Amino acid sequence: MSGTPLILQPLSCPDARFGSRWVGRRLQFALTARLAKRVSYHFYDGNPLPEPGTCQPCLVTVELHPEQHRSDACWAWETEWPDGAPLPERLTYLIEIEHADGSRHRILDPWARECWGGERWEQPLAFVQTANGDLQIRVRPHGFRFEGMRRLATVRPEPESRHRPAKPKLPLEQSIVYETHLRGLTRHASSPVLPAERGTYRGLISVLPQLRKLGVTVIELLPVFEFDECENPQKHPETDQPLVNYWGYSPLLFFAPKTSYAADPRNATAEFQEMVDAVHEAGLEVWLDVVFNHTAELDEEGPSDHFKALDPESWYLHDSGG
Repeated sequence: MSGTPLILQPLSCPDARFGSRWVGRRLQFALTARLAKRVSYHFYDGNPLPEPGTCQPCLVTVELHPEQHRSDACWAWETEWPDGAPLPERLTYLIEIEHADGSRHRILDPWARECWGGERWEQPLAFVQTANGDLQIRVRPHGFRFEGMRRLATVRPEPESRHRPAKPKLPLEQSIVYETHLRGLTRHASSPVLPAERGTYRGLISVLPQLRKLGVTVIELLPVFEFDECENPQKHPETDQPLVNYWGYSPLLFFAPKTSYAADPRNATAEFQEMVDAVHEAGLEVWLDVVFNHTAELDEEGPSDHFKALDPESWYLHDSGG
């Protein structure tokens, strides 16, 4: 659908859940932004993988109106997809907010469940919006100082419901926990996993028999939500090669599985669910390592992806110095 113009009529939807989702043929959005006086959504075709040096045309911009789409701090809306038109497989979007002081900020939807821009491990990209709303896709340097955005939110139709195995209910005192880094677990060349699946959600499925032989009852995964491994500005002291944030303790999105951990990065959510289901079918539990006391926005010197622009005093604890 690249380049196809869209006409989306924003209707009031006070019961929309935060983020974005399809409900039948209705596409719903909600965002908490108490400091914003204006909010708009810019949409792009999220089907192709982002390629450096290319430009994505803006399909449509939707302007929200406070009297219709705002209730207290929440901005919410929905649109009916045109009759007869197939639902888009994948829409990507950014949100633009304007504060009372006139400052404008382009942000990543913090409730996004999928994203666009992190499909390839250690390929730092930036999305720079032009005056007409189109997106230039560029290679950016390693580190946290860059122009543009490093991820965009993605929304796609909900998959058909299917039976999923129940998670085991094991007594905590009997738990034998195997803590691991999902990529590191099967990435090495000596791994018995298929080369195309090493370091991925599917790779973990392949080694479940070995883990069961160890007597493990719980697999605890170091961060598997979306983070930017290229935020590390440091270089190796001997090779001068850029270092990465391998561990992921600075999340960009708390609700989106790490895209580059998927064998098929266009279907990271489905692969993550398949992995969890396989672990449960093997009689094991899955624990996720989640840390909320720091994010990809780092400190006051770090980038502004969403929380800082939306409402830094609501999202972050501040000391007496600010």
